[in-house]
Amino acid sequence: MVIGICFFFIGAVSATNTTETDALTLSQQTTNTSAYNESQNNTILSSSPAMAAGAPPAPIKGYWVRSESYYLNSLSITWLRSQGITDLFVLTDRENPEGTLQPFINKFGGYSDIRIHAWVRTFKDSSGNWYAPCDRPDLNDWVIETYQKLAKIPGLDGIHLDYVRYRGDAPVHRDHGHDPTMEVTNFVKRVREEVINPINPNLYLSAALMPPCEDTVKWYGQDYGQMAQYLDFLVPMIYRYSFNGDSNWIAKVTSIAVSRANGTPVVVGVQNYDPDLDYQLISSAQLENDIKSAISNGATGYVIFRYGPGKYVTYKVAKLYKKIRYRKWVKYYKWVKKLKRISRHKYKRVKVRRAYWKRVWKTKLLYKYYTYGKWVLT
Repeated sequence: MVIGICFFFIGAVSATNTTETDALTLSQQTTNTSAYNESQNNTILSSSPAMAAGAPPAPIKGYWVRSESYYLNSLSITWLRSQGITDLFVLTDRENPEGTLQPFINKFGGYSDIRIHAWVRTFKDSSGNWYAPCDRPDLNDWVIETYQKLAKIPGLDGIHLDYVRYRGDAPVHRDHGHDPTMEVTNFVKRVREEVINPINPNLYLSAALMPPCEDTVKWYGQDYGQMAQYLDFLVPMIYRYSFNGDSNWIAKVTSIAVSRANGTPVVVGVQNYDPDLDYQLISSAQLENDIKSAISNGATGYVIFRYGPGKYVTYKVAKLYKKIRYRKWVKYYKWVKKLKRISRHKYKRVKVRRAYWKRVWKTKLLYKYYTYGKWVLT
């Protein structure tokens, strides 16, 4: 697919903002990459097990996508269909939800095979600062009100909760008499009972969750089994490159998530770039293998973090190929003592700087410069 700029598709830990690294000195080049992108993405799985009754039609194959016009304009229904994409999770500004989502709904909402979900950051105040739900019940009410506005937007298919957890400090609040797990679960319950059910029961409710481990409840207050009662599907963020895992780790964590979900479908979140390599995009084979690991262990779909037109960058690397040893005359200076007449009858010894020459061995290093290129996240 070629749309002005050529695309490579990228995909959220809790939709954290990412920027390109400044570590490399990169030079951009304009290259037609449609064929390369097509080969990268056509390998994404085209089938997976059917989802449980009451959940969205199987399989969910989606992207997390930012809402700026840059990303909206780069998407086309033709490309989405060619990749079998069924769902877009659009990062939504809670101050202006309709203005954020309406362009996507206008462009894709008329197609029955593309669903639009409002991807919203939950426990964040109006300035984007993370807060603990036990500390700010007033903000909880305000967030619920904004979600009620979301539910009234015509053409919206779902609400996707992000940051619906503590930031890792749940034990601190537990020590002060709070129950973080109950507070997180009760908030999700409120969204179901005060937003979805009374306003638009046809909306799908989902949540991006930390990958399940022994400490998920302890540190973040996220209990898969409790939250699953109120969600249509769970999206554990199983990002192997952020958590230093591999395909076996994806398989193991997916299996744990499925077992804890108590029958609620699990749609695994996978990562298509490596943050430790300057946000370099992984290969299609790696992405396909990650998806297969999740699907074969009970996941009923996947969401890729994240979509974006990719940029091809080049950089130079110097490699030493030869050392040369040679002799050279060099000038050096030395302080020496010298008698200097000060008066007719008195003399004084002073230090003066004199130049000398000597022949020394020197080494010269010769380098060859190689140019490399790679795809990076934009």
